[in-house]
Amino acid sequence: MNLVLSDETLLGGSNAPADLCGYGPVPAAIARELVSGAVDDERSRATIRRLYARPATGALVAMESRARLFPRGLAAFIRLRDQRCRTPYCDAPIRHLDHARPWVAGGATDVGNGLGLCERCNYVKEVTGWSVRPEVDEKCSHAAEFTTPTGMTYRSGAPPMPGWSVRLEISEMEIAVQMACSGLHAA
Repeated sequence: MNLVLSDETLLGGSNAPADLCGYGPVPAAIARELVSGAVDDERSRATIRRLYARPATGALVAMESRARLFPRGLAAFIRLRDQRCRTPYCDAPIRHLDHARPWVAGGATDVGNGLGLCERCNYVKEVTGWSVRPEVDEKCSHAAEFTTPTGMTYRSGAPPMPGWSVRLEISEMEIAVQMACSGLHAA
């Protein structure tokens, strides 16, 4: 069964109802009792998985994955996003999908931690001294920072989609200056 509840409801800070998929709302006290019973029962095969919601709307946007391999849809997304091997100096076709932070070290199987790599770069990054750190930059695009055994650091950003033009942001001050200057030549 899938029981969806907020962390505040789970920890007792809220009495907001939980949702039992296929049934409907469940009072907070009963939801906490269901979770507690599953955790305390040694025969239980229950798992707790985090869901992520948009704070402003409560809309679900992501789910924690316990899988080691990338599901087919997520794998396709990473291939489309990365287009070529993400190692900064390589442009080979993607052959492997890999975790930037290794799965065995607690790296998530998600879009933020996934990288498309060629076979060679995937194996090379496992050599002692190499590290890869995923990040989302200020423009909300996926990036990865590669550190080599010599200590050199390289950054790789996901390429823009073909045909996508880069939009430059213009501040309100620049707009005001442009408008003031355009009025000077209107006579």
